[in-house]
Amino acid sequence: MSSNHAALLNQISRLGPLDRDLLVAVADEVRGIRTGWAANYGDYQSGGWYTLSLINPSGQSEDVTIHDGHGVPTEILEGMPNTRALLASLPLDIMWVRLARLEAGAYLWEHRDYGELSEVDHFRLHVPLVTNPSAVLAIDGHTINMQVGDLWRLAPVFRHGVCNVTGPERIHIVIDCYETEELSKILAAGHLLPDDVKPLPPLEPMALKRELAIASELLAGGFAEQAEEHLLKLFFRFDTDDAQGYHLITQMYAQAGDAKKADEWRERRAVLMGEGVE
Repeated sequence: MSSNHAALLNQISRLGPLDRDLLVAVADEVRGIRTGWAANYGDYQSGGWYTLSLINPSGQSEDVTIHDGHGVPTEILEGMPNTRALLASLPLDIMWVRLARLEAGAYLWEHRDYGELSEVDHFRLHVPLVTNPSAVLAIDGHTINMQVGDLWRLAPVFRHGVCNVTGPERIHIVIDCYETEELSKILAAGHLLPDDVKPLPPLEPMALKRELAIASELLAGGFAEQAEEHLLKLFFRFDTDDAQGYHLITQMYAQAGDAKKADEWRERRAVLMGEGVE
């Protein structure tokens, strides 16, 4: 494993295989749920990212905004015996379990999580159910396709984003839980395979200038949303500096003389990147 791969282990890792037959059965259960999905965290996404709670402190499936508390099953989970069996097989102190569906062409923009939670240790685990090669996690200048078959750990305090460029849809179970001795043993098995990780090229000054010029032309032509998304997608194409896409959008609006929009994007960056949060 390269030094780059080793450095990523604090942020993302495989934790070991799960029962594949059970995963197929769980995926079939999830595909049967076509109502109740919530398009929450609108500022974080392009549209096309939907969640549904299976376990949370309130027991209500439409409650998808993460906060501290010990989870209880929602009414949705009651009708999913295979999913209940999968979750019961994991020795976890669960705070929240959500289904997360990312449709074709959808992006979850660069951000950090957990800033609003208590200071106790929280951990996020992913169980991929449905994926495709264009559905990748971008983190620390790399992309990773979280493949079906393993339990994965993601440390969401690091900046990350997800895209599903061509589809079909990507579906994960996302588990937020608290530290336990049993979980520590699972985390100790964390690893990455050499083929898991693909490095992104650096965003060189000339390329940066070119991408900003393209976005500025879109803005001047009346395509503000497309201009913003062009710059936000740089995070998935290049190894960028921290929050660089947000800084570039602010710069684009400042150069266009729109101080109000520039200020809005400064505020949005602070929220999404957890700036000022210890």
